[in-house]
Amino acid sequence: MSFREAQAVEDLADLLYDFLPGSGNNRTAFPLAAAHAGVGDLWVAGSKRPAIVQLLTATLEQRRSCFTKLIVAIVRQAMTYRRGKRNALSREEIDRLNSLLPGVQFKIPELLDPGFLKSFGSPKAEEPAPQATATLTAAKAQELATLLIEITKLDPHTR
Repeated sequence: MSFREAQAVEDLADLLYDFLPGSGNNRTAFPLAAAHAGVGDLWVAGSKRPAIVQLLTATLEQRRSCFTKLIVAIVRQAMTYRRGKRNALSREEIDRLNSLLPGVQFKIPELLDPGFLKSFGSPKAEEPAPQATATLTAAKAQELATLLIEITKLDPHTR
């Protein structure tokens, strides 16, 4: 696996972490999604994030043809799980997922389908960055530069 793919897997794991529980649920969980995709044996019990990284990495390295099925299974289960938690998947999360998948050389048509994306509503417009309330005038910049030069002339202990 290339460094680029390894970084993409880490980013995917960060995103997918809140999609499903790692265990303890008999209807929606990472091990169940993995089993549904035919890679259940690649799920390693233990800490959730390392297990997600291991699952994604092993799937890409050992059963690359199952990777799309795994991601789709995770998203489908997350739709149910998160809605039950009153924290439904967002368009932003699906957009982020779609932006990360090319890092492992995948695009998943089901996740790019306009009808599916429209079901989430419009993506939230990014809020403009707040403007600084104070600006640095040329006179103030010169004053600060002079003060800095004066400070550097002091002996180390005095500074």
